[in-house]
Amino acid sequence: MVDDHDVHGAVVTIVTIVALLFWTGCAPSARGGREVRAQASPAPGSDAMLEGTLEVLVEDSSQGSRTLYFLMTDDMRVALRFSRTPNVLTGARLRVQGRWAADGAVDVTSFEVITR
Repeated sequence: MVDDHDVHGAVVTIVTIVALLFWTGCAPSARGGREVRAQASPAPGSDAMLEGTLEVLVEDSSQGSRTLYFLMTDDMRVALRFSRTPNVLTGARLRVQGRWAADGAVDVTSFEVITR
């Protein structure tokens, strides 16, 4: 038999998990900027020069892992692709140069860390 205490505990747990997902940014709607897609980005192959804060995400599963890089500018979130793994951490301010890809990402040709 389920009593009111069990139901209340389950509801509190669910609300806490949802709140943490939004607070940590795991939920897409929690982001202030918009993620750039192909239709919103400049023509593929055109030059890109952006400044923003680096976001590094590591996805790990039983099939393997991958590291994703995003640049958070004042008004958008842009996926970055590096030819070599960069030695920078989440939160670093970067100036990135590269070329826009058809999927809205930037293929990075060079970058520099901006000191504040």
